[in-house]
Amino acid sequence: MKPVKEFLGHLHAFRALAIVFIVAGHALDAFAWREHPFQGAAIRVFAGNGSTLFVFIAGYLFQHLSARFRLQDYWRSKLRHVVLPYLLVSLPALVFTLGGIERDGAVDALHDGPVWEHLGYHLLTGSHLAPLWFVPMICLFYLAAPVLLALDRRPRLYLLWPLLLLLTLWVGRGLPPQSFVHFLSFYTAGMVCSHYRQAIDPWLVRPGIWGGLLVLALLLGLVQLGVIPVTTSGEFPFRAYSWNALQKLALCLAVLGALRGAGARTDRAWIGELADLSFGIFFIHSYLISATKLTYTHGAGDLPEGQLLQWCLLSLGVLWLCTQLLRFIKRLAGPRSRWLVGC
Repeated sequence: MKPVKEFLGHLHAFRALAIVFIVAGHALDAFAWREHPFQGAAIRVFAGNGSTLFVFIAGYLFQHLSARFRLQDYWRSKLRHVVLPYLLVSLPALVFTLGGIERDGAVDALHDGPVWEHLGYHLLTGSHLAPLWFVPMICLFYLAAPVLLALDRRPRLYLLWPLLLLLTLWVGRGLPPQSFVHFLSFYTAGMVCSHYRQAIDPWLVRPGIWGGLLVLALLLGLVQLGVIPVTTSGEFPFRAYSWNALQKLALCLAVLGALRGAGARTDRAWIGELADLSFGIFFIHSYLISATKLTYTHGAGDLPEGQLLQWCLLSLGVLWLCTQLLRFIKRLAGPRSRWLVGC
């Protein structure tokens, strides 16, 4: 008999918050920030790199469900609910990219070589649409499931976690294998917090602890922005992604503690729906942001200047439109919508 799966309401709310970060981080690129460069940089530091939250949650849930783990069922589920919607959602972007329409961040598809070669490259790297790099990378975590499961069943190996954090600070994001190395500490941090949640949660739920972690995240962000200098001579060895990784790790722990302590207060219908639709929103939100950018640049040829208010409105607007579209798809497709858009 399989163990009963416990529903983690605070993790569900965490997922809703993570997708807000991801959409808001990508909405930033719909504007130019020449007139307000510090504002744009601050938004990028604090709202960008929301994928770290998704990876942390994935590691937490992987460990949480490990007691009822069946490798073949796990891989089959990921093929149906992650890889298949990834392929389907990729089709419009692949048509544009392989058709030679230039986009920011896309690899030039007009150089010599067969179409299948370009197709394979884009699908294996996710380079055809800005946020889709995440899927090939997270698939490496799915493939590594037996190793990660063996790690969790030998919890003393978690003592090596600081070495993984050093890897994150040393290795930035890149192609999927490099990003796998960069995010490994976040995934295993989630596993640690789940494995030892009975010991960790009582500490994290204390307002002084999670509040202090939020302050730490703020300070690390200010260091990255250069507001707080870290050295008076020479160049500090950390790069921007190192500071941001530390900041997002502190944020993950703070949010986990705050939401765990909030308990039933996170049990709101709109939070639950946003969490339920989060993977679908992840898959389609970049299309809406790209459409907005095309609307902006039609005729003018340049993005409008960004300000905090416009960024907030666009982020909320994209979230709302994604929610309405996914509701419509779910009504039409029923349970098969998970195969189409991941939710």
